[in-house]
Amino acid sequence: MPKLKLQHNITFLRSLGGMQSAAQRHLNQDHNLGLRSDFNVFFESDDPNPEQVNSMGWSKWTSTSSARRSIKKLISKMEEAPDLALYYNFWGSPILADLDRAK
Repeated sequence: MPKLKLQHNITFLRSLGGMQSAAQRHLNQDHNLGLRSDFNVFFESDDPNPEQVNSMGWSKWTSTSSARRSIKKLISKMEEAPDLALYYNFWGSPILADLDRAK
């Protein structure tokens, strides 16, 4: 049975919050549950990350068009479209959902 591919889109991953705790659980356990997950973290920089975490390094000064360009570039490099794109707190979904390629 093929594994479900998820794309997690979240503002922060390392801070202590409810959504971050849920995302960390996915990061740590999805593989064991038969899920393949990638994480797009909008407002963290390229600190050492697991392979499936993409830190975008955005700030409050990042424009909508710049954010869209960077996500489009990232997603174009992905070999396979996700089955499902998750937007934590729905942040980013109004401006990015048309780019995520989720089935």
